[in-house]
Amino acid sequence: MPELPDVEHFRRIFYHTSLNKKIVKVKELDSGIIKDISRKSLAESLTGSKFITTDRLGKYFFVKTDRNKWLIFHFGMTGKFIYLKNKNDIPPYTRAYFEFEDSAISYVCVRKLGKIFLVNSKERFIEQKNLGPDALDIKWKIFRKRIKSRKKIKSALLNQSVIAGIGNIYADEILFQSGVHPGTLADRLYDKSIERLFQNTLKVLKTAIDKKIDIDKFPRSWLIRKRKENADCPGKCRGKIKRIKINGRSTYYCPSCQK
Repeated sequence: MPELPDVEHFRRIFYHTSLNKKIVKVKELDSGIIKDISRKSLAESLTGSKFITTDRLGKYFFVKTDRNKWLIFHFGMTGKFIYLKNKNDIPPYTRAYFEFEDSAISYVCVRKLGKIFLVNSKERFIEQKNLGPDALDIKWKIFRKRIKSRKKIKSALLNQSVIAGIGNIYADEILFQSGVHPGTLADRLYDKSIERLFQNTLKVLKTAIDKKIDIDKFPRSWLIRKRKENADCPGKCRGKIKRIKINGRSTYYCPSCQK
């Protein structure tokens, strides 16, 4: 599932390709993905307008129109943007297609688990979804306060109302880089361990964004490159990666590095 680094990558694609261009057509709208508005109303609201700025909170991508509306995307498990210089070449599994005078951008979602909203207030939407602070913007003291719950630490990292943006894969990476067992109760962690988690949250997410979410370019010392059971630990312990379930989520860790 696209997590914060993926969504930030998509935001940058959209920002650099699709702002301040007149929308001449909106089509291929999938009623299974469009939420709280009809396909006809969404197309009418956007046609003739322009996208003027972008934003992101956690796994949600926001784009504002010059009609003071916010178009919001959630990418589900397989969503992404594809920018098209050739407007006639619509990609397979396109669920929303925004055509400009000289180009187009397509929202592709193979498994149809994504969502698209059109709202008047971004702040109201965030409040309704009960989203916590963004994992890249959160400050240390707020991170410490929010993470100190009686949940297992991995569950706390995955809770979008606690911190927005971290998903299953990057939670495993952050815990691995921090040497913290994923089943540890968060309220039993010393401040030193929580601070290590905080620093590695920023490091891991920023590195993934800088590498344009290309796993082959991630550091060789990262778990994500060998995230399967019985793989060799990418650290120095020469141990084997184990797989367990934390609140129903597959979790990979090294028992030697994360005691």
